[in-house]
Amino acid sequence: MARMWRLWATVGVVAVVALAVAIGAVAMRGNKGDDAVSSPPGDGPQVATDSLLHQARLDLAKRLGLQPADVTITSIRAAGFNGCLGVLLPDQACTEQFIGGYIALFEANGQAYRYHFGDRFITTDFQPKDARIEDGLEVPNEIAPDLVSILAGYARHDAEIQADAAAGSAIVEALVPFECPPNANCAYATGRAQIAVAGETVFYELVAGGEPVTVLDDPTEWPGTAGEVAALQERLREDLAGRLKLDIAEVSVSTFRWVTWPDGCLGVEEPGKMCTQALVDGWLAKLTAGGKVYDYHGAGEGEAGSEWIAASFQPDAIVHNGTPRVR
Repeated sequence: MARMWRLWATVGVVAVVALAVAIGAVAMRGNKGDDAVSSPPGDGPQVATDSLLHQARLDLAKRLGLQPADVTITSIRAAGFNGCLGVLLPDQACTEQFIGGYIALFEANGQAYRYHFGDRFITTDFQPKDARIEDGLEVPNEIAPDLVSILAGYARHDAEIQADAAAGSAIVEALVPFECPPNANCAYATGRAQIAVAGETVFYELVAGGEPVTVLDDPTEWPGTAGEVAALQERLREDLAGRLKLDIAEVSVSTFRWVTWPDGCLGVEEPGKMCTQALVDGWLAKLTAGGKVYDYHGAGEGEAGSEWIAASFQPDAIVHNGTPRVR
């Protein structure tokens, strides 16, 4: 029987930042998801980076002389920082750009350890005594971190650790963010990841919201419309595998996020192409294969037959991310 681990995390904010983020893009082409798989790749793919959350786990295990399995994540929350990520040393200069990052707590040997994340991570518990540690500021929705996808990346590696499988061998087959709970700040996010590892299927429930880690041995079916979203991601993985001439088992989902596109061309701008100007609710998916990341942009709620674009395979296109939305 497949196993399920539940990753719970705490979302909290301690101050308010007034920040206006202008999102603008003129995208020029939409197509249906059944495009031929022979389209040439564009400039979209980039070298995939590993999970920073997992790297922090490895960092702490190394510092304490433990095995990674002896370190567990206990909470995560969004936090805004300047370039020093809330760890300020005397006479240290920090860039002033506001970063939508997050803070995670790990537990090892019965003690809590804190890490701050942006484009990198910093541990706060191994700093000089004269360091000043800040709690971070509230992060506007436009630049808030995608905590569900971040936790899914951590879960993928955790599945390898629990199964004693080779690093990098697990694949996220589906990653479904659920609806925001009523009356909740939607940095509070929930979701579920279906992960293939060592010949088994493992389900992780991912929740930013304040409960401890819970292991469930009896997985349930996808709730509500989540099964449609999981089926959509299987089709995306098949599409990318076909384009790259890979087995689908070599394609993993790293991000799936609900977004609003600025126009009818779903954030894919091509010279000379026109598109409708109305906002379009949809989704952004990032798949990884062969060490690279590939973007897929879609409209709707993940239902069968909805429009989508293999954005990374549109020649000469400028690709824009949408605005994160509450679903």
